[in-house]
Amino acid sequence: MRRLRPLMGLAALAALVLIFTPAVSAQVLTETYDIEDSYDKTLPADDEVRFTWLVYNKDPTSILLQVSVDPTEGEEWTAAVEPRYIVLAPTESTSVDLVVRASPLLEDGTASYTVTFLATLADDPTVTETVTRTATLTLEAAPPLIPPENKILGQFDNPLPAPFNDRIVTFVVSLLIWVAIAGMILLIISPILHRYAKDTETEIDDIVLGIIRGPVFLLVISYGFIQSLAILDPPTDGDYQHPLHGLQRPVHPHPRLAGGQDLPGHHHLVRAGDREEDGDES
Repeated sequence: MRRLRPLMGLAALAALVLIFTPAVSAQVLTETYDIEDSYDKTLPADDEVRFTWLVYNKDPTSILLQVSVDPTEGEEWTAAVEPRYIVLAPTESTSVDLVVRASPLLEDGTASYTVTFLATLADDPTVTETVTRTATLTLEAAPPLIPPENKILGQFDNPLPAPFNDRIVTFVVSLLIWVAIAGMILLIISPILHRYAKDTETEIDDIVLGIIRGPVFLLVISYGFIQSLAILDPPTDGDYQHPLHGLQRPVHPHPRLAGGQDLPGHHHLVRAGDREEDGDES
């Protein structure tokens, strides 16, 4: 029993050391900032949406930042992060974008994305830190083009009785009206132009008017023919065109924190390849 007493004392001392020794917290490498007002946005068809975060290196040594997103694709949309890899020096920061692009055939729905920021200490790869952020999108399908109705000139109902009220007859009637319009233009405009041409000393004006009469007549009829073709060939349900198509994405302003303060150490956006350009300018 006496031999066991020293061992029991050592065990009790070890237990006391474990109890009163403070737990060592994980090393904090970075700080990730949400700089947008909302990370819940709407994505129209045939457009793109960006979510932006700022990552700041709090460690006194450089870190390797690896960014990923899940999921990366879905029904008629794709998601990607820019940039995916970057080395941050001490007190340096960078912006990271989640870009979601939609095709013109996007359907209504919702989608959620998880962006993972994995920071690894450059001097000790065993020291890592993982931070996640989420973003949500409301997917908005493009409104279908409204098929033109069976109307003369696209404006007036076909008053003819069946079977003469179908699209073919409406097309023919519309085309005949365009022919009449072309004839009226020549009958009204041509005499007026000839009257002014008589006051000139040369016959060049008369010759020019005689040449352009035929092309003007054909031009008006061709325009009416093209417009009337829509009556015969209405667009299918798969033809889409969103009213926002072609608009440019707004340029993001210089990122700031709440209250208008700049992020510490963030003098410019740090992206892959930017450091060499900045170094050349300096």
